[in-house]
Amino acid sequence: MRTGHIISYNKKAGVGCIKNVNNQRIRFFSDDLLVHAHTGDAVSFDISFRNGSLVAINIKLLTLS
Repeated sequence: MRTGHIISYNKKAGVGCIKNVNNQRIRFFSDDLLVHAHTGDAVSFDISFRNGSLVAINIKLLTLS
């Protein structure tokens, strides 16, 4: 599992971007969201290939304890 923050999310287009702890930007699609997320939320996610590029899948909101 990787972690990062959502830096953009366009609900209408169903696509967004996560910046991980290594400052990489990874796209995601709304069908891979397991929660209702907002820009700035800390998330964990897995990586997969879709149409020849890396995308985030199984996105889960991280809670602070």
